[in-house]
Amino acid sequence: LAHGDTEERAWKGNARIVTAMSIGIPIITLDTPSYVTAMKDCGADEFIIKNPSEVLDKVNLLSDRDRRKDLRNRFMSIICVLKKTTLLFIIHESWT
Repeated sequence: LAHGDTEERAWKGNARIVTAMSIGIPIITLDTPSYVTAMKDCGADEFIIKNPSEVLDKVNLLSDRDRRKDLRNRFMSIICVLKKTTLLFIIHESWT
């Protein structure tokens, strides 16, 4: 929420969101481009907000235990794919 319409918003990476996903933390995020991509990749775009007034509605969605579990599973699935892709890239780079 801290970036608003700043220049940083456009180039901000997704390291924090991927880290949170990798340990199963439910995420509610602003529509920062790299965050949107990560959230959409795991089918969690219902937790992308456009302004701070939407936060409470999203927190209420997360009060449902089954929804949190489903979200965690979706996060873990995409993290497994990202880790495999990164590992394959590292292996490829080390062979060249």
